[in-house]
Amino acid sequence: MTSKRNETRGMIIMCFWQLLAKKPFTKIKVSDLVSHADINRSTFYDYFLDKYDLLDQAILDLLKPMTVQAKLAIEKVVTQQENFDDLIDNNYCAVACLSSKINFAI
Repeated sequence: MTSKRNETRGMIIMCFWQLLAKKPFTKIKVSDLVSHADINRSTFYDYFLDKYDLLDQAILDLLKPMTVQAKLAIEKVVTQQENFDDLIDNNYCAVACLSSKINFAI
């Protein structure tokens, strides 16, 4: 998306959150949104299918930073586990080699 499209989309979502702070979702109409955002109805539909799509996308925008952070945390844990597994494997081989040389059974 171009920066102007991102700006318009973000402004519509911000206006949605502002309206949602004032009244329940079921009471919000697209006409309320376009009036509050000072846009044409067609502009709203350029970005969203309906108010339910707007709600979905607004929530996903809120969750996106958390999902990125969760993914990074999971990748870090997986890397640490792989490093730990490598360490165990390498040390087991070293101990096995030493024990065979000095006749210890593992």
